[in-house]
Amino acid sequence: MKTLLARLFGKKKTMTDITIIGNGNMARGIATRAVAAGKKVEILGQDGAKAQTLAGELGADVTHGTAASAPQGSIVILAVPFDAAKSVVTAYGNQLAGKTIVDITNPVNFDTFDSLVVEPGSSAAEEIAALAPAGASVVKAFNTTFAGTLVAGESGGQPLDVFIAATTPPPLRQWATLSAPPVCGRWWSDRSSAPGSWKASSSSS
Repeated sequence: MKTLLARLFGKKKTMTDITIIGNGNMARGIATRAVAAGKKVEILGQDGAKAQTLAGELGADVTHGTAASAPQGSIVILAVPFDAAKSVVTAYGNQLAGKTIVDITNPVNFDTFDSLVVEPGSSAAEEIAALAPAGASVVKAFNTTFAGTLVAGESGGQPLDVFIAATTPPPLRQWATLSAPPVCGRWWSDRSSAPGSWKASSSSS
């Protein structure tokens, strides 16, 4: 699997297309970082007018459309709440085959704010992966990062870290080409095995 953050933010001759589903604060934050790296970004939202407004604010030839449009990016970021993310994956179905789906959700019970809405022993990313078509991969990222710090690209004057979880370890190469700061993460093969861990730095390869 290609390094997700390199695909999102890495400077390359051929730009990686990224589709962001949603037009709220997290969509703005993630898109800001991708646009800053020269990536071609597509914003899709339930409200086409809001998606158009956000795309216009981001500039840099950011395209827009409604959630009824097929996502064009090879990376599809679900910048919507958990229930909406599940609905989006179900609705797109095979249109997501072969794509990397990024789940940024925290499945909090918003009625009580004291529990999660996923069953014990499960997770939001696993439930989304169960709905995804064959050939799609699901990655967890950005759920521990605030929208404001994504826009700024730093926190308290320190470089911004983004944590990633996936079922396979991303290859650690060409980190010096990242415009995003170093990334820490974990990967696991299944719940019966201990997770591996990796930390990237500008000198990793």
